[in-house]
Amino acid sequence: MPAMIGNVTQARYEQIVTEWRELMREHTRIQFRMGEWALDLFTDRRSR
Repeated sequence: MPAMIGNVTQARYEQIVTEWRELMREHTRIQFRMGEWALDLFTDRRSR
C-alpha cells in the first residue's frame, strides 16, 4: 500500500506541492509586474 499524506498518496502530494510552487512563482511575477505598471501609471517615472 502506498504511503499516504492526508487523503492522498505521497506521489500525488508531491505533484500537488510542485504545481503549487509553480503557481506561487507565477503569482509573484504577476504581482511584481502589476506593481511596475502601477508605478508607471501613477508616478512620475518618465525618462528625462
